[in-house]
Amino acid sequence: MFIVQPSSVRAGAAISPAVQVAATDNAGMVMTSYTGTITMSLAPNLLGGVLGGTTSVAAVNGIAVFTNLRVDRAGVDYQLQASAPSLSGATSALFIVTP
Repeated sequence: MFIVQPSSVRAGAAISPAVQVAATDNAGMVMTSYTGTITMSLAPNLLGGVLGGTTSVAAVNGIAVFTNLRVDRAGVDYQLQASAPSLSGATSALFIVTP
């Protein structure tokens, strides 16, 4: 689950504050013992934007912090997708990338 959602950002600039994702169990509780790698990607979009920055992060106490994610092209309705082996994926709220 996304703890800190992506905010609107200028194209090419790092999303701030840093996006944070938690590994959760079936009850929605943070799995504080989880230390696996969580990978972030851009949800399929027609805008042609590409996600840059560090897109794979090891979780600490079940939480992965992505400090320098960026999208290279302006557009509306972008979404991020977090995934990790053996965990359910998560999709962020919509966000805007301005020129």
